[in-house]
Amino acid sequence: MNGAGDRLSPLALARAAWLDLARDFALYAWLAAPPFAWAVAIAIALPEFARAAPDSWLLLLWPMLAGVTLVLLMPTATAWHRLVLLGRDDPHARLRYAFGREEWLYFRQTAGLLALMLLIGGACGVLLAFGAFLTGNLETISDPEISRGVIQPAVVLIALALVAPRFLGLPAAAAGRPIAREALRAAARHAHLPIVLALLIAYVPYAVAERIANAALQAFPLAASLVVEALKMLAIGASLGVLSHAHLRLFGADGAGRPGEPR
Repeated sequence: MNGAGDRLSPLALARAAWLDLARDFALYAWLAAPPFAWAVAIAIALPEFARAAPDSWLLLLWPMLAGVTLVLLMPTATAWHRLVLLGRDDPHARLRYAFGREEWLYFRQTAGLLALMLLIGGACGVLLAFGAFLTGNLETISDPEISRGVIQPAVVLIALALVAPRFLGLPAAAAGRPIAREALRAAARHAHLPIVLALLIAYVPYAVAERIANAALQAFPLAASLVVEALKMLAIGASLGVLSHAHLRLFGADGAGRPGEPR
């Protein structure tokens, strides 16, 4: 690849991803409508169910809801990848919400990568708990505010930093043009830090907007749920765009290893 990954600019990748969303917002909104409707339904119904249901039911329910959410996101993700990689006019772009061979291939790869992130997160949790036990700080890390505000984001960040470059294979899967494992590993080595930084930069507008929305709509929980879920969908779109533009720079639109340029 002639070191193309070394020339990746995290800021340029994030900027290109958000510009895609601004330019083709109507298309993305249409593609994201099914998972968005599902996410809103969960956000509205789950708190009521949680108050009435026993904890054992919730432990079973969470993985099921997460699995359905992931499946519903697949056509959204694959179509958006193809838009960035191939463009609107390519006959293979298939810019519609539909399930096909590419979507199920994409699902298998995504599920495997998310499982790897969960394993890394679990290992981090075990190490953290063991360290807290040795130092006598178990009460500190079990504090809900510290856990939600510090520990959980840190664990997610560590898992993302270790796994993110492996997500480079997803745009190729969406286009039905898988990349050889050796080429993918080489790209991951070259592009590791730029991709992680680009994903974090792309996340910043969402984090800021979510905080503002929650503060402004504190008295209107339903409206807050709608806005926050919409922002989450935009953040997902930005992340997909980062991976797609990184793929273009590293492999070109045809995935043949020829460097491309962001659209």
